[in-house]
Amino acid sequence: MRKGNVHIDWAISLGVFLIAIIALLVFLKPGIKPVHQENVLLDLVERRFLENTSWTVKKLPVFVEMLSNSNDDKDPFVQIAMQDWEFSDYEVTNLAGGQGDLIVTLGDTAVIDCISPACKEQRVDLLFYPEFAGADDPLLQTPYCTNGRGDDLSSPPDPNCNIELGSTEDIKGIRMQWMDSLQEYGDYAALKLRWNYPDEKGFAIYDITGGNEELIIGGMTEGDKNIFVRELRYWALGKDDADLDGDPDRTPITISFRAW
Repeated sequence: MRKGNVHIDWAISLGVFLIAIIALLVFLKPGIKPVHQENVLLDLVERRFLENTSWTVKKLPVFVEMLSNSNDDKDPFVQIAMQDWEFSDYEVTNLAGGQGDLIVTLGDTAVIDCISPACKEQRVDLLFYPEFAGADDPLLQTPYCTNGRGDDLSSPPDPNCNIELGSTEDIKGIRMQWMDSLQEYGDYAALKLRWNYPDEKGFAIYDITGGNEELIIGGMTEGDKNIFVRELRYWALGKDDADLDGDPDRTPITISFRAW
């Protein structure tokens, strides 16, 4: 073997050895501690908080063009059903030329019935909300015209049972009952573990609405640490369970997220 070939083999072997050492150091990272940037920490806390407290109430307008009891053999009413969402409240508005008295029964199904000889040109706003956190978007079934005997009056369409659905509106915010439950949970260490928050780091969440400051959950800073702060201006939905059964009104709320 020529001397030049020996040098080439030696250079290749040394190169392979150095590449293997560098790859091992990059993989193991000896002596290197993970760096958690403040934005990453704040993103994590905000995302987990909203996953546990955010809530959506939906409003569905139903336009009753005609719902008539003039035919005693039919006496029609309308059923609207969905899965995993519950109807909670309604509001009836007379449009131009509106007449008649509607009655609405709510639950997993909304039933719209006319207790006058005829109801027409009226708008019914139905409110509904998920039965549990994380429920999929509702799949509204086609409104179903029927009567006390269960007859299908939708096919062919019955002129005495004529309604149309409008576009659904989302009313989003923080469900106060869920935020209170998070505050009552109180186990900061367990929550950090559950939220996959770095054990060596800390966080706190405050309600600072109206200039007041109330701790929702979190730890206390110790020593001289840099505290990173982010504020979220959002809406509060429902101060108590009674509000959740119908009142969709929103009140402003400001949440402060702090990480260190």
